[in-house]
Amino acid sequence: MTKISEIKQQIRKLENKLAIEEKKEKASNVECPFRYGDIYWWICHDGDVIGSDWKDTPSEFESFMFSNVFETEEEAQFERDKRLFLIQFTNFRNKRNGDWKPDWKNQNEDKYYIYYNFKDGNLGVNFTSEATAFTPLGYFKKLQDIYDALDMFKDDIKRLLIEEV
Repeated sequence: MTKISEIKQQIRKLENKLAIEEKKEKASNVECPFRYGDIYWWICHDGDVIGSDWKDTPSEFESFMFSNVFETEEEAQFERDKRLFLIQFTNFRNKRNGDWKPDWKNQNEDKYYIYYNFKDGNLGVNFTSEATAFTPLGYFKKLQDIYDALDMFKDDIKRLLIEEV
C-alpha cells in the first residue's frame, strides 16, 4: 500500500467517525432510551419483526430517529400492523377519490371524514367545508365512499388507531 493510499484510507475512517459524531451532536436533544446491550425490536423491510441487542451504531440510532425501534416485540408488531392498515386505507380512499383533492378555499365543497366519539365509544362520519380536522385517515369526496370505508375498516380503526389514544 502506498503512502497516498494509506492516507486516503485514514481520511475515510476519520470521515466516518466525523459523520457519527455529527449525527450524535445533531440528535443530542433527543433522549434515546436504549443503552449498549439492551434488547430492542425493529420492523424489517419485509415486515418481519426482529429482536436485536443495541450496539450504539449509527444505523440503530437512525432507526430510532425514524421510529423504527421498539422496547417490546408487541409494540413493534402493533406498529407494523398499524402501518399496513394505513397503507390499505389510503389506497382505498385514493381509489374512491380518484384525482379529487380537498379544495380548502371552496366553502361549498363538503369533505367527509371519520371521527371517534369518546363519550359513546363509536365511530362516526362528519363533514367540513372550511376547516381541517387533521384526521390521519384523510377526507373523502363522496358520503357513500366514507360509509363503505367505515364498514370495511371499522374494526382496524378501533384496534389500531383508537385503542392507543
